[in-house]
Amino acid sequence: MDATEAAAEIARQISVELRKDEPDRLLIAQLSHELLDQDDSRVRFTVDATHIQRLGRELVAKQETALAELVKNSYDADASVVLIDIDPPRGSSEGSITIADDGAGMGMEEIRNGWMRLSTDSKVDEARSTWFRRLRAGRKGIGRFAVERLGRRLELNTRRSGSPVGYSIVFDWDETFTRGLELSFVTHEVSEFSKKPEDHGTTLKIVGLRDRWNADSIRMAWKMLFQLQSPVLGDDGRRESGQQVDPGFQAFIDSQDARGAKINLSLEAEFSKLAIAHIQGDLASDGTVTYTLDSSKLNHHETESYVIPELAGLGPVRVEAHYLIFDSKSMPGANVRQATNLARELGGIKLYRNGFRVSPYGEQGNDWLNLASETARRAILVPANNPNFVGQVHVSAEKNPGLDETASREGLLEGPHYQMLVKFVHDCLWWAAKRVGSVRERKVFAGQKNHSAKPSSSLHTRVSQIVERIREAKSVADSDAAIEEILSVASDFEAKFQEEREESLKYEAMLRVLASLGLSIAVFSHEVSASTASLEAAVDNLLAIIDEVGGTFPAKARLEASHVAAGSGRISELGGYLGSLTKQSESRKLRTLVVSTVCETFEHQFKSYAAARGIEIVVCIADEFLRTCPMHRSEFDSILFNFFSNSIKAIKRARPAQPQISLSATGERKFIVLRFQDNGDGVKEAYRDRIFDAFFTTSGGQEDDEESGTGLGLRIVSDIASSYGGSVQLAKPDEGFSTAFEFRLPRFDPAKHTL
Repeated sequence: MDATEAAAEIARQISVELRKDEPDRLLIAQLSHELLDQDDSRVRFTVDATHIQRLGRELVAKQETALAELVKNSYDADASVVLIDIDPPRGSSEGSITIADDGAGMGMEEIRNGWMRLSTDSKVDEARSTWFRRLRAGRKGIGRFAVERLGRRLELNTRRSGSPVGYSIVFDWDETFTRGLELSFVTHEVSEFSKKPEDHGTTLKIVGLRDRWNADSIRMAWKMLFQLQSPVLGDDGRRESGQQVDPGFQAFIDSQDARGAKINLSLEAEFSKLAIAHIQGDLASDGTVTYTLDSSKLNHHETESYVIPELAGLGPVRVEAHYLIFDSKSMPGANVRQATNLARELGGIKLYRNGFRVSPYGEQGNDWLNLASETARRAILVPANNPNFVGQVHVSAEKNPGLDETASREGLLEGPHYQMLVKFVHDCLWWAAKRVGSVRERKVFAGQKNHSAKPSSSLHTRVSQIVERIREAKSVADSDAAIEEILSVASDFEAKFQEEREESLKYEAMLRVLASLGLSIAVFSHEVSASTASLEAAVDNLLAIIDEVGGTFPAKARLEASHVAAGSGRISELGGYLGSLTKQSESRKLRTLVVSTVCETFEHQFKSYAAARGIEIVVCIADEFLRTCPMHRSEFDSILFNFFSNSIKAIKRARPAQPQISLSATGERKFIVLRFQDNGDGVKEAYRDRIFDAFFTTSGGQEDDEESGTGLGLRIVSDIASSYGGSVQLAKPDEGFSTAFEFRLPRFDPAKHTL
């Protein structure tokens, strides 16, 4: 059959198929494809289905990079939170990665013309996102290749805001995209499901991981996200009329390593703890600069502001940095060598444009601020090299139009505006380093005299202003009646002050005891971590030897070895948990918390402890993206632990047939309602009005009594609630429970809070 006959036969088959009531659309497409190939006067490019795998391997070389690209996609979809759960392959489990966001989601049109279309220009044509008008971070269209790079199968679930239905699609990369198939003819079934119109977001579940995700690789992925994502969140602070307020953007990795131990990482908290001071610099469009230095270690705070005309026109810029001095006096209790290595690896001032990292600024060996060269020339004597500063500079294409990216999108064009930026950031860091040097009575420049002089205090000025205001109001005290009234008020205040002082002294005494206990726990957790590392290595070697011996090894001994392995893993896990709590409590910075992540972490840590006592813990979080107002993570953990310990005591006293603890969280207007219930012996009526008082306890006081308590647990919970404008109270328990506490905490409000 020649080409003409073949073409005629294909055309006939297409005609027959088109006349059917339900024609096979895929068959028609394939026949049309064959018909085009019968034209010897024309040729065209075709794409083999395995091109997907090739692009996935070549465009995304590292697993951490693939994860970062998917996070960028969530940012572009107007997500405010991305939850990443990595379940590494272990044993017969093939492992999975779940990436869930609360973005706008996709409808069928976005799936067909965006997700399923390669090399689309949609993100170039629509440079800003729909809801928050964010400048898009992902422009290469490689998100779909990133998921192929990570695993063998993808389960896509997406929910478009405002639509009554969502869509699910399964992509089996290795089984479906096989050699010899035309890429256009690989189809995937779309399943619809009903949903609430207000429900939105996208979930990617990547199954059959191609890489071994251990603690080190997860830590590397976290570091990449830490450096990729701007610490100052929200699309450069846009608040224009007619636009939704951008709530900011956070990505969380909440994973388990191969032994089941939680991995909790916080580089920001680590640098904050190591730093001797925090620096902030703001540049206004008119050239006004404001430098701020804050140091709790030196008990020093100062702000300086003035105009630098040559910086006018650059636009608003902010720099934030931690200042580190690597010696034992500036880093008490820290390993100075480890801190130095950490700062060399991740230190420096990073540059963020439109909320995302611009390379190579701040990378190892990059001296874009000339700090290394000037330190080498001894232009300044106090520590002021790149590793001494850990921070970021924030600019945007809209507010800093003179800062253009190069054609390769690697760096900025080094024109006049770039030089202005370098000067502003450099001078801010130098100002701070010099002020710290003065406070520490260090010589700042060569040849400087009287370097021990400290900055003058503003206390005298403030006192003079107060005295002047009192003198201006002196006529009010001319009346004897007024004087008597003032004395009466002063007497009442003194009596009240004395009463509160006595209570405060008792409270502070107990807090000192608890603080000492906290230090002991910190030392304990450090020693546990150090000891269990060698123990785990020995256990792993033992298990490997048992596997080599095989059936000749006694079954009972094999069982005992597995118990040792499980126990060592649990000890390591608890040591890591205690260590993370002490690290979190050291940071003064407040952060919004994802309630589901904190509660699930708590459940994981204490589930086995409760199970050993026959107690079931049930956790139910209605909204996985529910977030708190900015607060300390250690405070939230303290709330959960105090409720939990009280429940354990109550259940022990009551001994119910099926002991149970319930933890739930819901959103209620402007508040998060945390509900903690148990089926213990309940709270006696006579105690209900006193349980939140300091030092009130119904527990025993014997040293060996598990129920022993300080009487401060619920008082601390109450104080935490009050400090954030929330509340805590006894509530009516659900059926089957005897006690219910409801803790109300303000939820995250993008109009008031920052991430």
